[in-house]
Amino acid sequence: EDGLDRLTMITQGLQEELDRAFKVSKTNSITTPEFTENAAARASKALGFSSDGNTLAVVDGIILPTSLSGAAAKMIRVNAGETAYEFQTPAQTFTNLLATESNGLIAHAGSGSAEPRTITGTSNQITVANGDGVSGNPTLSIPDAITFTGKTVTAGTFSGMVATSTMAGNPTSNLHIATKQYVDGLLAGLAKRGTVRAATTANITIATALNNGDTLDGVTLANGNLVLVKNQSTASQNGIYVVAATPARDDLYDAYDEHCGALIHVEEGTANADKLFHCTSNVGGTLDTTAIVWANIVPGSGGTVTNVATAGLASGGAITGAGTVTVSITAQSALSASPAAADQFAVYDASATAHKKITTTELFAADALTATAREYTKTQNFNMTTLSDGANISWDLSANQVATVTLAGNRTLDAPSNQVAGATYILIVKQDGTGSRTLNTTASAYKFPGGTEPTLSTGANAVDILTFVSDGSSMLGVAQLNFS
Repeated sequence: EDGLDRLTMITQGLQEELDRAFKVSKTNSITTPEFTENAAARASKALGFSSDGNTLAVVDGIILPTSLSGAAAKMIRVNAGETAYEFQTPAQTFTNLLATESNGLIAHAGSGSAEPRTITGTSNQITVANGDGVSGNPTLSIPDAITFTGKTVTAGTFSGMVATSTMAGNPTSNLHIATKQYVDGLLAGLAKRGTVRAATTANITIATALNNGDTLDGVTLANGNLVLVKNQSTASQNGIYVVAATPARDDLYDAYDEHCGALIHVEEGTANADKLFHCTSNVGGTLDTTAIVWANIVPGSGGTVTNVATAGLASGGAITGAGTVTVSITAQSALSASPAAADQFAVYDASATAHKKITTTELFAADALTATAREYTKTQNFNMTTLSDGANISWDLSANQVATVTLAGNRTLDAPSNQVAGATYILIVKQDGTGSRTLNTTASAYKFPGGTEPTLSTGANAVDILTFVSDGSSMLGVAQLNFS
């Protein structure tokens, strides 16, 4: 029984080995059951059938259905009939791959799939040529004129722009592109400033006075010179003109509103050199219809001012090196005439809000001056004047209310002029160093007590005083004699 068990175990082991052995069908036979190569010769090689399928042999690789000759760098695939393997070049493999899709670039579309793609552009922005790559490499280009409709350029440096380019808004930071709208807004209300070579001094015929070689204000004009025309009888013709065979307005001043507020400096000219003219016309006029008016706003270069002119009531006016000016008021006696009744004075009204005018008559005849008693705290006096000595002595009472005369011979005192009723007049009569001079006062205007003319002192250098009160037509006087 033990022997039978061992036999059974041996049989099971052999069966297990047999199950693991290479099997050949009953119709095939193996004529060479043993390998003839040694182990080293069989390393890294494969066991396969011979070409007739009857013999097992050690081979270099799997035996393909066709020869490996010419198969270098090729790829293997199952043939269309799925009956054998065949070799293809990479280009053939790629061509077969493209045959499954339409024309275009191949892109990995995910999940192991490949899809054809074509590069496209956008009108007026990016242009693409041969976008599918069929006829050559795709080419991208930017058009000469690009329209960024609805697009925002947030950064970049621009070397040039087309004049009609439109910005989305006004600049807010340094180096932002400035729009015309923004610049026009800054310039609104700011007048132009310019320089011309010469300016007119009188009305001219523009067509014939502003040609090459013409002389204007001492300046010989040349083509291209700018001229300020400011004195036209028809003021709408005024403006800035360019000297030429056919003179025309300068293109910076070829619209009416371009003149308004402008400041123009004149370079040369006998009368206008270095003068500055301001256009005082307001905006809103029509060129060649509305007057264009110019005014000189500063004096031309005239050197250093050394004196302030004075006349009439004042003298002096020289400017010192320290910049001071001394002006003296002329004394009243040097005035050419007394004020007339209609002469006027300026006064500040009682409310201190306005100036008013008052005539000489109104001022000196006012009740405030004549009908109010006044007390003076300083001496008030008439200015004593000296009458001219001569055979006949004239006495103008309006200018000589207190007068003196020195007799150098026998004299006659003529009737006085310009008496004022109620006024007091004084004449101081002096003898010269010789004495014994007489003064005839028999003129009907002079009247003395008792109708007797006074006899004056005759001593050398004697002094007598004749005092009169006028009734308007007569001088009623008394004599005080021989003051010593």
